[in-house]
Amino acid sequence: MKRLKIAKVEEAIEKIGNNPEVLAKELGISKAQAYYWLRKVEEESSKQSTKGDISAGAINRLVDKNPTDFVSVIPANINPADYIPQADPNYKKREVDAEIMSKIENGISTNWKHYGAMLLVGEAGTGKSYMPRQIAAETKKPFLRIACDDSAILKEFIGKREIISGTTYFRMGALIELLQVPSIILLDEVNCLPPSKQFFLHELLEPGYRKIFLKDAGSGKVINVHPECSIFLSCNPVSGRYAGTNKFNVALVDRCMTVPMEQFKTEDMENLFKTNSEENTESLKRFYSEVLRVIKEQGLRAVISLRSIQRISHFLKNGDSVKTALSYGFYNSAIATASEREMKSLEDIAKICFGAKAFEEIDSE
Repeated sequence: MKRLKIAKVEEAIEKIGNNPEVLAKELGISKAQAYYWLRKVEEESSKQSTKGDISAGAINRLVDKNPTDFVSVIPANINPADYIPQADPNYKKREVDAEIMSKIENGISTNWKHYGAMLLVGEAGTGKSYMPRQIAAETKKPFLRIACDDSAILKEFIGKREIISGTTYFRMGALIELLQVPSIILLDEVNCLPPSKQFFLHELLEPGYRKIFLKDAGSGKVINVHPECSIFLSCNPVSGRYAGTNKFNVALVDRCMTVPMEQFKTEDMENLFKTNSEENTESLKRFYSEVLRVIKEQGLRAVISLRSIQRISHFLKNGDSVKTALSYGFYNSAIATASEREMKSLEDIAKICFGAKAFEEIDSE
């Protein structure tokens, strides 16, 4: 093998890029030797990066110098237009929708100088996930929702290395692709990430300097977030009712505008309460309001949400009894978290709202 110094190889990469054939001709070596030296340069750059003393010049030699640079970054295999959601005709905007749209339209999403994202905090079923989707539908922007758990799924959205025809590339994930265009990004249940894995968000959400560092893209690549990319984080309140959640780093929260998400009022979702009769519709509205009140006052380990109302009304429209509709539409989820005493309280509320007769007739059969 021809004796070379790594500095000479780096100089050649800076001049002509990382195409093995071109590099081999430039240095007077074989293609196999060119591959060897490319790996050697990558390994050396990784060591320097780990030590923290790699220079900007060394990074520039390997990243984004030209289309053939070592470990070139290539786009995700996605079409952003395919991520634009359809609007829900039954969705009714609330005051919080208008508040957030106003913040976006008045410049928070244009330069994000004071906040890096909006943090939506609320109980299950308060629209934390659905509202950003509706904003994306209304503004015709691509929408990406990432469920934040402690797995490899987040890394898949960021990207990974691929080998194509013997050359290593870094393929951007959907998240990195959409961060660079006008879009709506939702990191859902973000406090399910352990604190040690929340740190990458600090740079991403830094007000005025939103960016993300792709450490696997050769010696690294910095991606700047598009000024019209609106980032949302969502989480449930910190409480024993929500298992598997973690405490936030206060420095992360300080980068966000926190928006409390309240439960939907009956007038906010009038269409969802429609059942097989006017009487049952009014009873369902009373039941929803009373259950919300009791859960809040007594701290019950149960949640009644939009999903609950949709399920109950669906069963009633199909002709099922009140007891069946409540059992499969609400109780079957509450029973997994609520105690026996709490379940009795919820059942008593149902008998008051729908009338004991609606249950007695079924029980007597």
